[in-house]
Amino acid sequence: MKTQMFRAAQFKTQAWKNGGGSTLELYKYPDNDQYDLRLSIATVGASGPFSKFPGYLRTIIQLQGAPMKLRHPLLNNVKTLERLNPYNFDGEWETDCDVTELARDFNVIYKKTATAVQTSVQCLETNGTSTLPKQGNKIFVYCLQGAINISTIGERAVATVHANELCIIDRKVVAEDLAVTANKDGAMVIIVMQSVIS
Repeated sequence: MKTQMFRAAQFKTQAWKNGGGSTLELYKYPDNDQYDLRLSIATVGASGPFSKFPGYLRTIIQLQGAPMKLRHPLLNNVKTLERLNPYNFDGEWETDCDVTELARDFNVIYKKTATAVQTSVQCLETNGTSTLPKQGNKIFVYCLQGAINISTIGERAVATVHANELCIIDRKVVAEDLAVTANKDGAMVIIVMQSVIS
């Protein structure tokens, strides 16, 4: 089973052109403007429009701050985000964001024609255990807080993921059942991807 680890020093920060915030890019494949998948964390300091991403689907998870409101004017729809609760929407939709204080959110953006993605959040108390989904070619585990041990059901260690670290597990080689255990109270974002990405 192939795994990759990415740590905070490897992530790239980019300021928004409108000055309303910044994006911490965690992962992008391929590493160009026509990517199939991008994972990032945004810091939002002011209300304003989101960039459009035609051809892409998006999942946003608010991490910190007062609840953000996302408005989709053409759909006459307003969504108030709940902390650690994923919200899915089309990247092509016109979307305005209202914030009342500094907020942070986790973002998954993926190309409709290249991949299918499911995103969830798990929170575990110290020594709490759970399992990772069995489906998917790749599983991405981003630790939001605490530390997470990933192992096979037979207790063979696969990886330890600390806060602000990303682990990528390639399940195309060996589709073993995987367990996660929290070293201390932990929370993680889990992205399951089914695609042709190698």
